[in-house]
Amino acid sequence: MKVYIAGPMRGKEELNFPEFRRVSKVWRDYGYEVINPADNPNLGDQIKDRNKYLKHDIVTICGVDALVLLKDWEESPGARLEAHIAQQLDLPIYLAHDVVRSSAVKIRHFVHVSPMWKE
Repeated sequence: MKVYIAGPMRGKEELNFPEFRRVSKVWRDYGYEVINPADNPNLGDQIKDRNKYLKHDIVTICGVDALVLLKDWEESPGARLEAHIAQQLDLPIYLAHDVVRSSAVKIRHFVHVSPMWKE
């Protein structure tokens, strides 16, 4: 199963990379294939060209099986958009901090993401 890690970057120390990498390791240790935007070698430029990275991330989310949300994901417009897209695609959405604290190998923590707009 392939999962995508989403969470806040802008305004966070080191673009929140340590947290992205920590959570990615947990999921990889559980045996999942992890897509981690912090692994993108060109991400340092994301401050300059945010739309370019969001477009890339949207396409990436369309190819994964689930979304993993980092703590404070609600503070990030990009992570909220990614969560909304995952919800519209009926992908399972997990809260990373629940999974990291869990000792269970089977991941069961789902989160409901409120729509960003009414249909």
